[in-house]
Amino acid sequence: MTDAIIWLAAIGLVVLMFGSLIYEQRRRTKMTDEEYQRRAKEEPGLISTGMMALDQIAFRPQAKAAVEYQKDKMRGQTPDQKSQGEKLPDENIEPQVHTD
Repeated sequence: MTDAIIWLAAIGLVVLMFGSLIYEQRRRTKMTDEEYQRRAKEEPGLISTGMMALDQIAFRPQAKAAVEYQKDKMRGQTPDQKSQGEKLPDENIEPQVHTD
């Protein structure tokens, strides 16, 4: 009985995943080009955000410190800067990420 419940839950999860993919695809087909471009610029993709976090945690732990340093530098709060930078709100700071 327990095995049947586990299988039903797994099948239900797969059906929900496919349903959400179909819903998202239908929503994208109804979008205009302007709406799609605006949404793509405003929202980073889930995969790219997840890969960035995985990269920072597993492969390059020093990347997190580098991102924090870039944020501080944009604010003018690093020791090597002689003048104070402008105070920037935390949520709008997007340091440029260079991949080599």
